Amino acid sequence: MYKLFKASKDASVYAQIPMQNSGLGEILEVGKLYNSLYEKDISRSLIQFDMNEVSKSLAGVSNWKAFLSLKASNSMELPLNYTIYANAVSESWEMGTGTKYDNMTTDGVSWNYRDGEILWQTYGGTWYNESEASQSFVYQYDDIHMDITGIVNMWINGDIENNGLIIRNSLEHESDNID
Repeated sequence: MYKLFKASKDASVYAQIPMQNSGLGEILEVGKLYNSLYEKDISRSLIQFDMNEVSKSLAGVSNWKAFLSLKASNSMELPLNYTIYANAVSESWEMGTGTKYDNMTTDGVSWNYRDGEILWQTYGGTWYNESEASQSFVYQYDDIHMDITGIVNMWINGDIENNGLIIRNSLEHESDNID
């Protein structure tokens, strides 16, 4: 039996527009692209679920699994082989009310800020390394269906606070100069 949960909040953050919020953007972006001036932009996405609702649905259930499922939209120029990572976010953040192009705001999460005013400990978001989940893609379609059971267990057990997930490329991929 499957139970689907909608996110309680989500947003994408961008290195090239480090103070802009996109909490109301219709697409979550994860990737690296270059503009016409060959300036590199890196995007990561944050997503959070209401763990009270998840915990209630798991009461009395054994051997459950949790998956992050995201549909790809408008993917372009993907490498043949790559890996997407999800980590538990280590600091709280606010969604905000901006979009990438139409309603630009600085309220809420951005590359630099957790909530429009308080800086992240590390630009681009902070996360627990020990909470990592991943999905590798080799010559295949790019929908995400990632097993995040370990991270959800950490939240339910109270090992770490539920500040959501950050979805990102590998740090090596983000820092290199190749596509």
